[in-house]
Amino acid sequence: MTGKNYTVMELAEQIGVPRTTINDWLGRYSQYIDTVAQGKRKVYPESALNVLREVAAHPNMYKEYSFYVVPFADKDGVEDGDQGKNRKPHDHARDYGANAIYPEVKAIMALAYRVKPVLMFDMHCPWLRGPTDIYTYFVGQENPRIQAGITAFSSVLEIESPASFPHHSSDDMPFGVSWNTSANYTQGKTMVMWAAGLPWEPRAQSIEIPFANLRDLTVDAAAAKEFGAALARTILKVI
Repeated sequence: MTGKNYTVMELAEQIGVPRTTINDWLGRYSQYIDTVAQGKRKVYPESALNVLREVAAHPNMYKEYSFYVVPFADKDGVEDGDQGKNRKPHDHARDYGANAIYPEVKAIMALAYRVKPVLMFDMHCPWLRGPTDIYTYFVGQENPRIQAGITAFSSVLEIESPASFPHHSSDDMPFGVSWNTSANYTQGKTMVMWAAGLPWEPRAQSIEIPFANLRDLTVDAAAAKEFGAALARTILKVI
């Protein structure tokens, strides 16, 4: 990691809370906080400061909810240069269910059964170039319960999304349109389709997020972080 690192005391000064509070948060939310070894001591990068600022701004949220994040599922597909979309006999996004073959997918399903999340969120980058690949959009579902949750989430995200990274619910792709048809899922279930049949009935949704070009905008790290914050605000409002 590069950039400025902070001691516990400096974190407390930046956020404006006592050092004892910072130490409590560092222990309580350790799974979300990056650390850096600096000699014999532990310091904290900018990402840790940002997490703690969110905790300070929304303390009740972090007492009530836990987030489980799988940052990267199809490592092999990226290394092989095919995004997994041409993988045989099918890619990771068609592997959910009793006959899963990929260890990553099996681990995700096992995690879901263990923690029973109220919301499952599958995030994708679209194909490299195409008519819908410069928009953020939710992939519509045939299941009415799941689709109702997607519609509600998308409408709130449209309000919450920043100008630097807009979302328009009119860009969402309904089931039965373009590639989003039954014929595209003959190889197996997506995570959302699989989640629709789970006994505790979680909300589930899949979003496509462009690589770099979003309508007439160029996405950068700052805009992506603003969009991430908008997703978090939307989650709070809909669950």
